Amino acid sequence: MTDKLARDRHKQHLQGKHSLQTKWLMVAGIVLLGCSSCSSLNTSRNTTSATSTSSQNHSSMASLTQFFSGVGFLNGITRKDFTAQYNIAYGQDSRQKLDVYQPLHVSNSKPQPVVLFVHGGSWEEGSKDDYLFVGESFTRAGYVTVVMNYRLAPAHTYPDYVQDTALAIQWINQNIARYGGNPQQIVVMGHSAGAFNVVEAVDNSRWLAEVNVPISHIKAVVGIAGPYSYDFRTDSTRDAFPADASPDQVMPDRHIRTDAPPHLLLVGSKDHRVNPFNAQRMQAALQARQIPVQLQTVEGANHVSIMAAVATRLSWYKNTRQQILDYLAKTLNS
Repeated sequence: MTDKLARDRHKQHLQGKHSLQTKWLMVAGIVLLGCSSCSSLNTSRNTTSATSTSSQNHSSMASLTQFFSGVGFLNGITRKDFTAQYNIAYGQDSRQKLDVYQPLHVSNSKPQPVVLFVHGGSWEEGSKDDYLFVGESFTRAGYVTVVMNYRLAPAHTYPDYVQDTALAIQWINQNIARYGGNPQQIVVMGHSAGAFNVVEAVDNSRWLAEVNVPISHIKAVVGIAGPYSYDFRTDSTRDAFPADASPDQVMPDRHIRTDAPPHLLLVGSKDHRVNPFNAQRMQAALQARQIPVQLQTVEGANHVSIMAAVATRLSWYKNTRQQILDYLAKTLNS
């Protein structure tokens, strides 16, 4: 009996050690990814263009970043307990594609709320293919989830990527019922540049009007570390905007419709890529229009880890996922 007890304790110790090692490997991957790309979008108050240092960092970290990116790392640890349809066209361009993730037991007779997620990447890079973990995370919570691509700069500048977001919302409005989703309960969500896209697409009355989507179908907007209010003309992201444009013409906080839906704006307390003052200004602009808005902080999160923690398997690391789910549960049921 004593020997068996000792063996059991040794086994539990090894399992606990393995679990701890796995968790720290996850954290190391997030930190490494964050460090390797920390200068690709700089919207702090004293912004400067990218330097040769960032190019050297990108080159030296390329192979490790590849592994610890969404596909190589987060997607690799993601459960595959959902159904999905990939590369559905919502427009004519090769980038105008989206993926639909469905909970395993979704029923057309009882349609579920829909989450549309838009990726970041300084409007110049990124892919929906890196965000399988987002599809899994929200289908696990009961949402039909759509993850989209959009046309990229510098070939496509503002407002092309915003119009793509509106077109994807139009596709959802017209088609999502076939996938068990409720077209009258749409949540739009984005990270970084993608947060800009969803906020601008919904809050500027022009874009949904162009695609004939009623604003009443959008029940909430969730922006994660978004650059909603900065002077792109002195920033490395200037090529994503028209050369003759000004912040007043393109920034989401400058033209908010009076009937915009509620907003959740999440910022990381250690985000040095997109300064939280963007969200603070966006919050003030929404409040001036009497739009319900919550600005919440993910403590200890940087620009990358705030998004990575949306993954179900990383919900122990930061509370991004739980903050979003709590907000949606309250907002959609109010």
